[in-house]
Amino acid sequence: MASLRAWRAHRGSLSLDFVWGDGLVFGDLEGGVRNVNSVSLIFTYRVRKARKMLGADALPALTLHGLRHTHATLLLEAEENPKVFQERLGHASITITMDIYAHVTATMQCSAADRFGALLGG
Repeated sequence: MASLRAWRAHRGSLSLDFVWGDGLVFGDLEGGVRNVNSVSLIFTYRVRKARKMLGADALPALTLHGLRHTHATLLLEAEENPKVFQERLGHASITITMDIYAHVTATMQCSAADRFGALLGG
């Protein structure tokens, strides 16, 4: 979060248009959308470079699309309304979001078992 805040502040120093709620994290200097493939390649390159500098154990092998999956799964695990992250991900249908991104984690399974146990009175 600190890195994103610093990036937002930097972009805001270029133009206030970049810091509004609909400003793109990976937008170009004119506020437009960048080519997703080039952004992904640059991200992968920088992660590889960081892993080399820090050591592979210090940083997992991340992809930009993997962060999208993590974002949706963590919000689901935190019991956020799925409609919220459907909109955040830009899907037209909640079905798409839930089918693709809603992975059931061990934490979610434990929470479901605890809630079910409480409903049974134990």
